[in-house]
Amino acid sequence: MPSLLKQLGISSPQEAAELEHDLGIRFDDLTPQQRETWKQQTVYLGLYAEINNSTRAARAAGVTVRTVRTWRAQDTLGFNDRLELAVLEYTEELDYILLQHIRKPDCSPSLLTIFVRAHMPEKYGAIRRGNTSHSGHSDHHHNP
Repeated sequence: MPSLLKQLGISSPQEAAELEHDLGIRFDDLTPQQRETWKQQTVYLGLYAEINNSTRAARAAGVTVRTVRTWRAQDTLGFNDRLELAVLEYTEELDYILLQHIRKPDCSPSLLTIFVRAHMPEKYGAIRRGNTSHSGHSDHHHNP
């Protein structure tokens, strides 16, 4: 199985055991087609974790956006759990970059405000989505 794990981009037997448990699959039981799908998903998810852009990640991974949609809709090989981790990796990387910037002496006060509101909304107030006019009404009109 170690050579299979390497082919699938899995770094250790421990990681494989955790994935098998969490996703409800057995790598030894994967068909050649499923193995290829796993590898494509792994490439896509790695790229998505870096750029958070489905179209570009799909293109670079050599698959179509339609294929990615199918993986999501069918949760192919536990794709949705793995996608959730890729999103987490991306957001944590952004947090790290932001943290590096706010530690600089010349940090923008608005950047610091965004950071503390995102991480401590109960203390500093939540970040509001969308634009609000001076009258307090949203600029966006919603139909009931």
